[in-house]
Amino acid sequence: MKRKMLMVAMAAAAMLALSGCGAMKPEKVAEKVRQAVEETPCTQTDLDVDMDIAVADPATGVEMDVGVQVEGGMRMSYDPDTVYENLKISVEMMGLRMPTEMELYILQEEDKVACYSNMGGSWLRSEVDAALQNDGSASAAIWNLPPEQLSIDKEVTELDGTPAICLIGQITGKEISQVLGFLFSSLENSAGLSEESQPDIDWEKITAQVSAYVNKETYLPLRAQISVQGLDEVLAGLMGNGASLSIQNADITVEYASYEPVEPCVLPEGATEAAEQAQRLLEGNPDNGDGTFTIQESGYYTDITAPEGYVLDYVNYDEVDFYNEELDRKVCYQMWTTADSNDFLFWDLVNEEETLYCGDADGTGRIEFGVVYNQEDFGFALDGFTYPGDYTGKNYYAWANLDDGFYGWILVTIYDGGNTRDTSITQEEVQELLDQVHRYQPPAARQDMADLLDKLEV
Repeated sequence: MKRKMLMVAMAAAAMLALSGCGAMKPEKVAEKVRQAVEETPCTQTDLDVDMDIAVADPATGVEMDVGVQVEGGMRMSYDPDTVYENLKISVEMMGLRMPTEMELYILQEEDKVACYSNMGGSWLRSEVDAALQNDGSASAAIWNLPPEQLSIDKEVTELDGTPAICLIGQITGKEISQVLGFLFSSLENSAGLSEESQPDIDWEKITAQVSAYVNKETYLPLRAQISVQGLDEVLAGLMGNGASLSIQNADITVEYASYEPVEPCVLPEGATEAAEQAQRLLEGNPDNGDGTFTIQESGYYTDITAPEGYVLDYVNYDEVDFYNEELDRKVCYQMWTTADSNDFLFWDLVNEEETLYCGDADGTGRIEFGVVYNQEDFGFALDGFTYPGDYTGKNYYAWANLDDGFYGWILVTIYDGGNTRDTSITQEEVQELLDQVHRYQPPAARQDMADLLDKLEV
């Protein structure tokens, strides 16, 4: 009897195998992946993003192809939960390649999750949805999708020599935001956009086809390949100005490099203070609270120190004014930019101001300093005007940052004595006032990105 029962069981098993009923279904694979990820969360991934974009600007008639490549690594720790990313971003257009490096630190601050980004020594802080940090896979976790949205690529049996299963699914909305959310947020913040000016991203309009390769034995993810659709409208919103674009391709590859634990990431010294200052500057408040003021224009910054014996008279994001009661002298520092370092367009600005002031661009009593001085990082030109009667004592001077490609200028306007005194300011006094202009120094103690990455390598 037992022998007959055994034969029946073996026959039934054979029939199931022949009918294919024993093949693992997508939802079963997904369940095993979820369990594996929960037990052994991923701690190290490598990211590669490749986008080809065609841009057309109807206002200028310019059409061009733009290539965007992002390469980087991400390191995650647990208890406490932290994330560190190092991204190399390259934009190619019109035969030019513009590389940029960016760091991201994501960590818990009391009951909030904070993201600190560092691009070229400029720190910014933003708060992120804690749910974006919950998925330790650092990718589109399609194994969390409903069974009807999953399938298996039966042609895949291995990946780079490792037995593998390829799980396929389509994601949108919240799921796609986990893939692109940090990247978009960081790029927007690093571009200096305030929270009010950042465009709202409708994630429901973006979809992605995901192929997740998992180890057939451990069910841990090996690689995720993501093809994104629907980015045209989102990127058009980021660009503005009515420009149109089309996406030739938008592909993301995530390699799961290691599941070994790493040390929690730690913010470099001064990063918090630098981010606080950057936020304050974005809000238009240049007062650093220590007698220095950081004024800005078009993304360029300059530090101004309050002159000795002067008190603050006026402050704005691009201007700071001081007044000396004893001398009855007011000095105004205002930032401008010019695109041509070989042509002192600054003086066209001065002459225009003078014409508006008195109707005479030549002036009746020009101070003949007429010298350009060079001083390490800066050069400054001494020049000015003095007028009798109602126009007494209005003088102009210039200070220029000579190192950057899109030159920033400080227009130093000195009002000496108003209508009650003549212009008795000396060249030495003018130079002392100009010496209060300094190259912008972020408060963060910058640490080399490569050194940081070396410490976090597994």
